[in-house]
Amino acid sequence: IGRGWGVRLLASGEDSSSVSFYESGLFYRHRTKTRWLYWFVEPLVRWDRKYDWSTDPGVRVGLEVLFWDLARQPRR
Repeated sequence: IGRGWGVRLLASGEDSSSVSFYESGLFYRHRTKTRWLYWFVEPLVRWDRKYDWSTDPGVRVGLEVLFWDLARQPRR
């Protein structure tokens, strides 16, 4: 997604038989003035097995670089 929002759901573990943590978030991504650099913000909630599945809210903020299709001329 270059510009927009979405829902991210994640379950992660060492193998497919056990889950170490769950994570749920709602993200918004937007392009900067360049065609290849994007910023995003994502409020999220994480539940971790090693902390007895207690709720851990947070916010993820960052930059993403998109190298796909840089050789083409921009659409007008």
